Amino acid sequence: MHKQSKLLSVLFLMTVCFALFSCASLTPQKNLDYQKLTPTNTGKTIRYSVYTPPNWQASEQLPLVVFLHGAGSTHRSFEHFGANKYFDEKIQQGLMPRVILVSPKGGFGFWENWADGTHNYRDWIIDDILPTVQKDYNTLGCPDHCHVMGLSMGGFGALRFAYLSDNTFSSVSAISAPIIGKEEKGQTENSFLIKLLFPFERIFGKNFSENYNSDGIEKVWLENERTQNVRLQLIVGDKDFKQMRINNQRFHEGLSENNIDHEYIIYQGKHKWKDWIPNFAHSINFLVDDKYKITQ
Repeated sequence: MHKQSKLLSVLFLMTVCFALFSCASLTPQKNLDYQKLTPTNTGKTIRYSVYTPPNWQASEQLPLVVFLHGAGSTHRSFEHFGANKYFDEKIQQGLMPRVILVSPKGGFGFWENWADGTHNYRDWIIDDILPTVQKDYNTLGCPDHCHVMGLSMGGFGALRFAYLSDNTFSSVSAISAPIIGKEEKGQTENSFLIKLLFPFERIFGKNFSENYNSDGIEKVWLENERTQNVRLQLIVGDKDFKQMRINNQRFHEGLSENNIDHEYIIYQGKHKWKDWIPNFAHSINFLVDDKYKITQ
């Protein structure tokens, strides 16, 4: 009787352990962390999210991708629109490499260091968020394993980051980016809608045209040798905003005429998250290329 009781106790404990193990294995992994920090002497709180791939462990070193959202989105949009689930699926299917992705909150600030000194988005990301995430998530080093991608306004920011933040990123992917060239600078300054949404004078200074002349996207990528070491990808939709289609095509043709290596993709879709997300595998595979390594 004593032996039978002991056996029942063992079986009961085994059942409980199995049940606990099963419950634990069924609990969804939390693969998005929401963080905030305060850059020194700013008094401002910068918020950002960090995506980690399925079954990521702190001992695993991965490439780091900085993801810049578009106007009207936030650091929560990556999860809100289901991009994290898309990443999980593609990674588990072996169609995309494992990466750590950080998405800062940028408001309508064009990811610039503002001319009026009130916001320094580029510095906050490069000097504060980037090293913090590298340390906290044990990522591989820059510039070889640091990459930047962006949507719309974020694509503009990504292209600017790639050359204004020298020796930080090895590759850039700009999706539906507003390529502001000579033809558009005047239109941008005089557009009521743009002035309503974006405080352009505060961002670029009172004379945007003059301030932008020396480091405009097309001018720098076509003429500045510093960008030649940064791998470049442009993605735009066939039903995207007309001016964006025209500007990206013009930029692509300029790069081609100057024998500047890059990748140019036209996707089927509009200027929307649901059309952008299916292209994220193109971006990540291009950004990371064959440089990444996974160490356990």
